[in-house]
Amino acid sequence: DIAVAFHAFQAVRAPAGKSQVVWRFRPTLWNLYLGVALVAAILSIVLLVIKPPREELEPAD
Repeated sequence: DIAVAFHAFQAVRAPAGKSQVVWRFRPTLWNLYLGVALVAAILSIVLLVIKPPREELEPAD
């Protein structure tokens, strides 16, 4: 029966403050270097892929 299953589910109580898992990010120097390297790599890839259109050089007469 769905009502019995729902009631059994409702009967299970989570301890106060334990219903949510809070993950705190504590940045360290290693993470800072990793982030800077990642941003630099992504930026260089984007700049290599997206090249501005070059103006055509007119042939010299």
